[in-house]
Amino acid sequence: MNNTQVPYLTVPLGGDAHSFARKFAAEQATTQKSKQVYLNTMAVYAVHSYLKWLGIESNLQESDSWHILLRSRWDVADLVIPGIGKLECRPVLPGQVNLTLPTEVREERIGYLAVQFNESLDSVQLLGFAPSISAGAANYQYLRVANLQSLDVLLERLNPVKLSHWFENIFDAGWQKLQSLSGEVSAEKLFDLDISGSTVVAVGWRGGGTLSLRIVITMNQRADETTDITLEVYPAGGQRFLPPGLKVSVEDELGNCLGEKLATNETLLIDIEQSSDEPGDLFRLIITLGDVRKTKTFIV
Repeated sequence: MNNTQVPYLTVPLGGDAHSFARKFAAEQATTQKSKQVYLNTMAVYAVHSYLKWLGIESNLQESDSWHILLRSRWDVADLVIPGIGKLECRPVLPGQVNLTLPTEVREERIGYLAVQFNESLDSVQLLGFAPSISAGAANYQYLRVANLQSLDVLLERLNPVKLSHWFENIFDAGWQKLQSLSGEVSAEKLFDLDISGSTVVAVGWRGGGTLSLRIVITMNQRADETTDITLEVYPAGGQRFLPPGLKVSVEDELGNCLGEKLATNETLLIDIEQSSDEPGDLFRLIITLGDVRKTKTFIV
């Protein structure tokens, strides 16, 4: 998804960012390494500040970029997001069109965030996000800045719906518990899909407004500690049917499709089952209608 038409988010760089950067750069043996560490540190701190402003926790001290030996040995600009993983905050200089991916950052990352500096180094712009590349693409050396996804994709991954809490009757904002059946935990939420300007036409409904959908998720823990997850999509807002062309899919954190279904006029629900035996697994629910796409990230 090209984000060049979306205004970039600017994050100011204060004294603390420069102080850490000068300290870490002074530890390095060469001028080239000092410059690398300086920019990496500033990029990481800028993202840390941005997430703090959003109320999203991050941990500088647990990051490789904040470790005196690891940052001197590797070209790392990672920021640990507790419970989620490492976000790589790659520096981008003015005029640079590619996001460089050193070998050491191509694994164990939830994704890559492009952080572009201005000439005076008093602020950065967050250009976009790329999800983690798969193991089969580990020889990638760079990503094109023009092909990065919007920050909304990143924020969805950093603030997922925590499904494991549902077994403790703790629900994320906006989700409502349904009547439990056979020990299952179910919750629902209404999603509004803004379709303004859409050319999609459905029976009894014409694009150009807001489409309401009811999302129902049912979880069932088995004796072998695996979790069955069922996602259902219903029409809402007085509609009898889901609009033709509505597509619902589920992807894992690497973008692999776990399931996909296309609605028809008669379809009242879409049911996708996904089993997981490792707590902490991420998956995304993607709802697409014409050119409109809405996503929600969940963590098991």
